[in-house]
Amino acid sequence: MKVVFLDVDGVLNASMRVNRGTKGFNLIDWVLPGPVAHVNRICRETGAKLVISSTWRQDKTVPELQQMFAEAGIMGDIIDKTEVGPCIWHIQKGFDDCWQDHRGAEIKEWLDRHPEVTSFVVLDDDSDMTEVKDRHVKTDLYRGLVRKQCDRAIELLNDVP
Repeated sequence: MKVVFLDVDGVLNASMRVNRGTKGFNLIDWVLPGPVAHVNRICRETGAKLVISSTWRQDKTVPELQQMFAEAGIMGDIIDKTEVGPCIWHIQKGFDDCWQDHRGAEIKEWLDRHPEVTSFVVLDDDSDMTEVKDRHVKTDLYRGLVRKQCDRAIELLNDVP
């Protein structure tokens, strides 16, 4: 199974161009059509499933995420979300809490529980991806997901060198 770990802010939107969010925190008010089309293309051309790794996943069930992302135009199959801290690194160090973003560690933990994954890519504008850096397609907070990054994600998922 191929998986795309999907962030929202800085991937499906671009901070300088998001100005619709006047209705509150409805995802549809925060995404841009170009990045949404790129994610749909990635899923369509690779057959990849989506796992939501964005902070938008917090306090939401997978069915709620499926509905929310479908309303925003995402056509890919959302199968799960990553769990929120404390990450393994902090647990191993004896901390009860994780006060830093360790999204890469959260993704690695998810992957460790899902050996059926044959290929994956991480779409995210953050840099805390040490554990999955070879599969991280870093987007720009101010531009969101662009065609060149979409093409790279498809190459990674299809294992094209």
